[in-house]
Amino acid sequence: MLDYCSQQKTLAYHLSMLKSLFPQGLSVLSLFSRIGGAEFALNCLDIHLRCVVSVEYCRWSQNIMKRWWKTSRQTGELVEIEDIKRVSLKMLESLVHRFVEFDIVISQNSPTLNNLFEENSRSQTCKFDFFVVNEYNRESKRVKDIMELKLTK
Repeated sequence: MLDYCSQQKTLAYHLSMLKSLFPQGLSVLSLFSRIGGAEFALNCLDIHLRCVVSVEYCRWSQNIMKRWWKTSRQTGELVEIEDIKRVSLKMLESLVHRFVEFDIVISQNSPTLNNLFEENSRSQTCKFDFFVVNEYNRESKRVKDIMELKLTK
């Protein structure tokens, strides 16, 4: 895990401009972000997480996220969804209504199962996961459409 520390700091650097834009905190829709790298980075920057809706199919990653949420004493709300197939248009509308809006939609391309558990995974090329990219694009568009519709009412 320490192999990814510099990536965490790089991510925090890029997200740091959000602090002044969202002084009241962020509502985050997190799709396949594994152990929550962006969420950790936002927390390190002292950006309040009003809510995180995490769609993650890996139980190991879910457990890490849940444990981190409790130990970091987050005051926002963590909503966990185990499968992207459960995220219907109706569910997204309900989540947008509940949390007003999502300020940021994040995702991380997931590794293949072989790469996730092999010791030498960094030396191997990670396969492009079209499913993850496709789902991210689909859900991002849905959220955008729901929020635009909400603004026009």
